Amino acid sequence: MDRRASFAAPTPSIRIRIPDQLPTLFEPQKATPHRRPCSNAGEEVPSPERRLTVLALQLAVLEKAASRLGTLAFVWATVVLLGGFAITLGRTDFWCITCLLLIEGTRILGRGHELEWQHQATWRRHRPVSSAIVRAFSWMQLLSASACVSLSLVRLLHQHYGGTEEARTNRHAALNIFYGLALAEALLFLVEKALWQWKVGHRHLLERVAEDCNLLGAAGGEVAVRRFFYDSYSCCLSGSIFDGLRMDLVSYADDLITVGSQYHDEQSLGASILVALAESDRFADATLRKIAVSAPTIERLIEMLSWKGLTEREVRRSAAVLVSMLTGRKHVALRITGIPGAIESVATLLYADLDELNLLGLSILDKLAVDHDNCDRIGKTRDLLDKIISYSSIDHGRLATTTPRDMRLKAVKQSLRVVKRLARTTGNTGKLLRRELTDIVFTVSNISEVLQQYDRKVQ
Repeated sequence: MDRRASFAAPTPSIRIRIPDQLPTLFEPQKATPHRRPCSNAGEEVPSPERRLTVLALQLAVLEKAASRLGTLAFVWATVVLLGGFAITLGRTDFWCITCLLLIEGTRILGRGHELEWQHQATWRRHRPVSSAIVRAFSWMQLLSASACVSLSLVRLLHQHYGGTEEARTNRHAALNIFYGLALAEALLFLVEKALWQWKVGHRHLLERVAEDCNLLGAAGGEVAVRRFFYDSYSCCLSGSIFDGLRMDLVSYADDLITVGSQYHDEQSLGASILVALAESDRFADATLRKIAVSAPTIERLIEMLSWKGLTEREVRRSAAVLVSMLTGRKHVALRITGIPGAIESVATLLYADLDELNLLGLSILDKLAVDHDNCDRIGKTRDLLDKIISYSSIDHGRLATTTPRDMRLKAVKQSLRVVKRLARTTGNTGKLLRRELTDIVFTVSNISEVLQQYDRKVQ
């Protein structure tokens, strides 16, 4: 039986004036809006990660052009030269063609695995081995391309292919075409590697984009940008060259949280990306709007709130920060509370060992309590009112010896703000909530303690 249903007579209420807006360490602070610069036509300048997707497109064009030339050179060598002129080919050209095909095959093999290992190298647990393998593949490709350039160029400059005048007529042109194709393919690859090194190595494009996206100082920020670049480049190579241009960091982070839900590293990386963008004045609104329309992402964030593993601590904090920001928007808050078990997941933050999670949990409840129906759900959640009241004590038992006094005061303020919103609820729900709040043993004593502290400061 619901014990709230048995209360009939209203009881006198205690009225305490608490400011509606009290800043905390974990709420976005108001600042001068940062307007994105516009072009002459009035259009917004593309987001910073656009520079990475454009570079990925440029590199993919060079790589695919080199691959197509390599395929053409292979077909030309096997069908025309080794098929049509195998008997009349001189020993030198025969072995040159064979070496070029083997060298190019080695380069293609190394290229096929390099991106996969570069992707693995972004994870801490794979970094030492993966980095060494990436360097080995990279040097193998550079040496192969350099050998192709040297060998092809020497044969094109030499032009002594041997044989009689009649035998040289078509064979001479066929050999020039093959060596030209091999030379062009190797040069395109070297141009691609030079562009990569210039943009990523010399110009530090990844670091600059991370800084512009507020990810440079974030946990795993540079790793996130590097992985985003590798994945966009892979999309351009595996599909259309324009596939990478459609990628953006917010959607990428959403996929890491939802699609890669079985890997804690990916979830942590996705959550850190979203938090960094949401805390940026420049990208906060756009980021929160995109998260708000993604039901799977919101459900995953709510689920993360109740994770209690030691390795999931940072993910849980990031999820709490994002949910706190999202609940500041009324239509999103209603969507969050519509998720089964959402209030219970938020309530678990109050039982966390980390003080910042306690504050974030109180902040979320404060924003949710703006809605009448949410107040009713909060009141019906088992033991939640008692836990909220426990944080209204200045000398909170568990926090008194483990946290600074200013942190305890913030918890008191947040707790009283939630109590104030619940006590101001109208209708029968408000009557029942006020009765339940006054029935909690520590409610009056904690509030009296706060008032006494205030009186001492005034005197």
